[in-house]
Amino acid sequence: MHCTSLDFARFDAELWSAFLSGYSCVRELIDHELEAIPVFTVARSIWKIGQLIANADRWGHRALTPQYLSRALRSITDAAKETGYAEPGSKTLGDSST
Repeated sequence: MHCTSLDFARFDAELWSAFLSGYSCVRELIDHELEAIPVFTVARSIWKIGQLIANADRWGHRALTPQYLSRALRSITDAAKETGYAEPGSKTLGDSST
């Protein structure tokens, strides 16, 4: 997994902490900026899916597997629930079993 994934802050707390610490050495983030990170992370993930779809004729369709799309939509839904943009009991995007 690389640092640009939706789950960056969750997949390795130590790495995320080191990133924020290093960034803060250059410029301190204020509370509302830190609170906005999950929202922008979700927006970036939606944009990434759109880029893959829009450029599939040039980049190929390999990345656009049902598993990738399901995982990406599930991650977006989870992040939206965590930030309060989706109800905790709402249906998970990309989950055909619910």
